[in-house]
Amino acid sequence: MAETTRQKLVKLFQSQAGYKEEKAKGNNWTKYSRWFDNEAWQWFNTKKQGAEWCSIFVCWCLCQECVGIGKNEVLKLLGIPSVKNNCAAAVPYLWDYLTAKGYRVANDKAQPGDIIILNSKKHVGYVESFNGSKINTMEGNKGDYVARGSYSKNSSYISGVFHLPLEKYDKEEIKPEPVVIPEPTAPVVPALTQAKIDELAKAVINGKYGNYPERKTKLNNLGYGDIYSKVQARVNEILKGNNSVSSQPTAPAPSTPVTYEVSATGGLWLRKSPPSNTNNVNGNYAGAKIVCMNWGDDFVETKRSNKWSYGTYKGKTGWTCNVYLKKK
Repeated sequence: MAETTRQKLVKLFQSQAGYKEEKAKGNNWTKYSRWFDNEAWQWFNTKKQGAEWCSIFVCWCLCQECVGIGKNEVLKLLGIPSVKNNCAAAVPYLWDYLTAKGYRVANDKAQPGDIIILNSKKHVGYVESFNGSKINTMEGNKGDYVARGSYSKNSSYISGVFHLPLEKYDKEEIKPEPVVIPEPTAPVVPALTQAKIDELAKAVINGKYGNYPERKTKLNNLGYGDIYSKVQARVNEILKGNNSVSSQPTAPAPSTPVTYEVSATGGLWLRKSPPSNTNNVNGNYAGAKIVCMNWGDDFVETKRSNKWSYGTYKGKTGWTCNVYLKKK
């Protein structure tokens, strides 16, 4: 789960624990004032190096990029009227801004990331945690350091606790789309066409399938079921001189059908028609599905139109996208 804006703010001010002001350069010299005077000049009404810096520390944390609000948006969040009148570096003014926004809550409602104003509105820090009786804090300019403090929830030292609506800056976590794995398609054993029988018979005569019993095993393993007897019968007819081919109607074919191997690992659909634009490989624009051809199976092409081919697969005829076919 993504970190909330409040969690980022708490992590940031906790990381600053132990920071000490730069006494060698001058009293109240800090990196926090330097950031506003240089990188965010005119965020406050005047330059702040050398000024008391407890409120400057609070504003610096809110403005940092890692928190995700943005220094211009923080001006609106704190209720600062305008940059030239931004006196939030002075705790009494910060009190007035936060009170006008309606952020004050009861001490026993304190949450991590809340702003806590202390010592009769002269000091300020962040709530780090609240255990029901003690409010634990992180404060800048506490004895020249960023340091922790702890106060009873009823302590008169606490002037007030302010709960900023940081949740509105939380970023919605982007979740990846779930991966949908299609259900496997059951293998289909199609009917065997006469044209295929003739093709296999000629291949047998040319020695492609070897001799019996090797021939029987290879033919029956082609995916058409037990076809050995049909093919062998046609072989015998051809060898006896009956070379006529069945008059069974087929789609228009070139002089020599070409056999391809299905190369789509997830299978390839045989369809009733190609898309109107046969250069479009998207099957959603083609005709209804007939059968899913399995990877590695044979498809015999008898007609081609750009990226779509018409032909036969296990006795069924139709169209398929030929970019997923590999010539054998």
